Amino acid sequence: MKFLAVITARAGSKRLKNKNLTLLNKKPLIYWTIKQAKNISEIKKIIISTDSKKILKTSKKYGLNTNWLRPKKIAKSNSTSEEVVKHAYLKEKEKGFDADAIMLLQPTSPFRNLKLIKKAIKIFKKSPEIPLISVSKLKHQNKILILSKKKLSLMKNKKKVFLPNGSIFIINSKQALKTKNYLEKKLNFIVFDKVKENIDIDTKQDLLLSRVLYKVDI
Repeated sequence: MKFLAVITARAGSKRLKNKNLTLLNKKPLIYWTIKQAKNISEIKKIIISTDSKKILKTSKKYGLNTNWLRPKKIAKSNSTSEEVVKHAYLKEKEKGFDADAIMLLQPTSPFRNLKLIKKAIKIFKKSPEIPLISVSKLKHQNKILILSKKKLSLMKNKKKVFLPNGSIFIINSKQALKTKNYLEKKLNFIVFDKVKENIDIDTKQDLLLSRVLYKVDI
């Protein structure tokens, strides 16, 4: 099974300016995801989907050879991962690389656990018709409060609750072409337990925390 890794890194970012090129241990965020992808043998091609010439140039410095830019119409703040992945897959298919499955990776999750990623791939290979997502388990699930009519009330929930952590998403190519909302589908999943593994850098505070977490294992 051939995997295409799509690293999404558009130029615009509202809360943390130029976040995909922001430095973590003297390297831009995209470096860490490129490095991780290169260590996954199932990935036969790694590309970066960006509307930024600077990000494209930086990715080439770290060994990627993507030679196209993402169209502006799908590089907006409200653009979806689904349309970005579809565009990237078709672009590479035009160039002769037809992947069986696509792995979506965000540079804002720099602390992926490689063993867990490989485990996720094994799970996906057993049921490639079911997309796979990485999640974190919500703590204190019996204390969830919901807002209703401007008042908070306890949500009566006996089921386990998980949140997408943005680290990894895998889907087969045929589904990627027709699915408009990944989260509406039946999903397999893998749980990331550590704080470090679940960080998603979107603000200055997230970045400062990641710089601390880089030096510890929690």
